[in-house]
Amino acid sequence: MLKLSFFRVIFLFLLIATTLYIGSTIYKNVYYLNKLKNIDPSDISSINYIELPKILQDWPGAEKLIDPHRLNLLRSNDKIKRVYKDPNNRIVADVYFRSPDLEDNAEKRSAKLIYTFPQPTDVTGYLILMTGEVEGKILGQGHLGSRMQLEITDINGKKMRGPKIPFIFENKKIYLALRPTITEPIPMGSAQDNFNIKAVSEISVLFIASINIGSFPASGKIFVDNIYLIRQLNQINRFTKPDIQRVTHDNINIGYKLRKMGWDKETPEFFVGINYPWNNYGWDVGKNPYGKPENAGWSANQDKLKNDFTFLKGSGITVVRIYIFFDLRTGLEYSESKLIGFDKYVKKDIEAMFKTAGEVGIKIIPVLFDFGIADGQKTSVGEHPELIFSGQKYNFMTNIVRPLLKDMDTWNGQYGEPVFAVELMNEPENMPALLVPDYYQSLKAWFKDLANIIHNETKFKVTLGSSSIVDMQRWWSGVGIDIWQFHFYKYMLYEHDIWPQKLKRQDVKINGIMFAGEMQPYDIKNNIQALKDNGYNGIMFWAWNSTDGYDLRGKPEMNEIIDWINSNK
Repeated sequence: MLKLSFFRVIFLFLLIATTLYIGSTIYKNVYYLNKLKNIDPSDISSINYIELPKILQDWPGAEKLIDPHRLNLLRSNDKIKRVYKDPNNRIVADVYFRSPDLEDNAEKRSAKLIYTFPQPTDVTGYLILMTGEVEGKILGQGHLGSRMQLEITDINGKKMRGPKIPFIFENKKIYLALRPTITEPIPMGSAQDNFNIKAVSEISVLFIASINIGSFPASGKIFVDNIYLIRQLNQINRFTKPDIQRVTHDNINIGYKLRKMGWDKETPEFFVGINYPWNNYGWDVGKNPYGKPENAGWSANQDKLKNDFTFLKGSGITVVRIYIFFDLRTGLEYSESKLIGFDKYVKKDIEAMFKTAGEVGIKIIPVLFDFGIADGQKTSVGEHPELIFSGQKYNFMTNIVRPLLKDMDTWNGQYGEPVFAVELMNEPENMPALLVPDYYQSLKAWFKDLANIIHNETKFKVTLGSSSIVDMQRWWSGVGIDIWQFHFYKYMLYEHDIWPQKLKRQDVKINGIMFAGEMQPYDIKNNIQALKDNGYNGIMFWAWNSTDGYDLRGKPEMNEIIDWINSNK
């Protein structure tokens, strides 16, 4: 009897435990699904892609790869002095930077926590998530402020890095995500050539210190809640509903084909240009979204534009890259929640831009959109991914953008054809929406449609501002680009195996004019000469009028640019 009672107790215990486990699992699934139900796929603009990890870490399939109770599984580099658990059950890393190393050497400015897999792991279809905070005098501000990102390393030492997320404030939680892929862009991240996604040996958390830290030595703390691993990301499908249907058809356009044949025979002289991104970030075209004066765009600042263009032209600059819509924080007009067109200042501002360039005799590259149109950081203004990834794109592309492009073509003819090329988007690879599967294919379809409209309705050449020469080759063939454009900054020396200073134009397997649309202003004369000697068609430095620490106005770097131009006439 005693034995029977004992077994009954054991049985009841197991039954209760099993019931609780099943109940807990059901609850977690219901909880997760309820969270996702709050995200309406028809209203893509409501999705905050940056906080995707915040939602997905609650998914029952999220595996805690590292937690504060398993610190023995972590290694660190020499910038981390101690790793421990704090009273709030977080992983804490004490970091220390002795001196400001060279700004282009991100490796020397990185504090790194490293987890090694027990054996090489295939991470195809995975999502790696992390939440983190920082405190101490290690932040720094501006374009080269402190950042954190996830990194994975394969068995051959090749690196793949996730989005670089800036730290602006102490003790403010941020979310990191890396969706390992070799078939799609990694927003604000990178992957070295021949990265073996099927044999990953390490996951690392990188804190990259700013070169703008007030003083050195600098110390602080990094807080990591957990590192999560989600396998079978394809099961999470509420986000993966972009519209991938085409707006246009790829019909043979005889007029464009003839123009293209002529363009292919062109042998333009090597040019030196300047990025002239903005006077007021995001509202040089369209109504002032912040109040008065209502008209603060280029039509109200034409004198300034003309004076700057005149100076640049007199300095030997032949091409200027200038933004139009940025993240669409302004310029759109709605009626009963339906987009009906652009506001009354949009056309005035763009025409002022064309007219001024024509009068001065300088070429321009108008940049239609910026990747910030879908960066998941909507505030009171900006952020319109629905115009790319949802059914709203049909009205936007056909009834809003198409007539504007036709007007731009008219102004171009009216003012002496100042347009060098029209740029579809600045650095689309950095769009955080691309964290979500299927969004890349939807974006490519959108680019094809936009290029088709330009080729059918205008005489413009099409370019696209790719974030690097590596990404330019990987992602944008077949979308209708006529003039190829890449960007280059010093940090890319450590992220990529190739860069334009050492890659001959003839070794890039793409036909057509090719130039650096953004180049960090350093080692000016050598960089210009390297790109010219390597067979590229031009170089454009960042930037005039910028507010990110690279403003060339009145700087020695601008004098170096002018000196090179004068000595090579």
